Amino acid sequence: MRAMQSELGRTLAAAALVLVATFLWSLIPTRPESYSALVVPGGMRQNLLGRNIDVIVHGVYRSPHISVASNVPNIYTDYYAKGYWVVVDVTCGTLVADTPILAYLHSAGVRTSPRTTVSISKGQPSDFQPGLKYRFPIIFEIPSGSDEMTVSFMNWFKDDRSELTMDAPLDSELEIKIPSNEIQVRPMLTIRGSEVQ
Repeated sequence: MRAMQSELGRTLAAAALVLVATFLWSLIPTRPESYSALVVPGGMRQNLLGRNIDVIVHGVYRSPHISVASNVPNIYTDYYAKGYWVVVDVTCGTLVADTPILAYLHSAGVRTSPRTTVSISKGQPSDFQPGLKYRFPIIFEIPSGSDEMTVSFMNWFKDDRSELTMDAPLDSELEIKIPSNEIQVRPMLTIRGSEVQ
């Protein structure tokens, strides 16, 4: 009887250890939690620096209609949004390595990528050379006007093995809060290269 109680005690102790180990294992951060970009908060017209990124947001504009200058003089292409265009006038650069920079707009709980169909390649290089700064507009389309907006910038990272694009591990993500009184609302915006009018 005593041997049976001893065996039962060891079995219960082993089961308890397995449960404790499972609980402790669940507390260990997963790879995305431990390798994601580190957030650096800031504001408009503030020079924000991260590990390999340097950003200044000069202005933010919102309009239902934008007119973009083409490479041919005096030729413009008009774009109408179903909601609003948000144009961010920004200066970006890298500090250490030549990498592209990603930008996202967070508005009304939705993360939006820049519109690539509105071709604004003037002034925005595919790779940012370290030490050089480039000023250009970034255009987003949002379904409705929101008073709370945040623009985030981070380095673009492509995994060599999987060929997947992801947030750069242990890099910086610069987050710029945009107060509603800083958003310039206009009926139409004209974009000529890096100029927003």
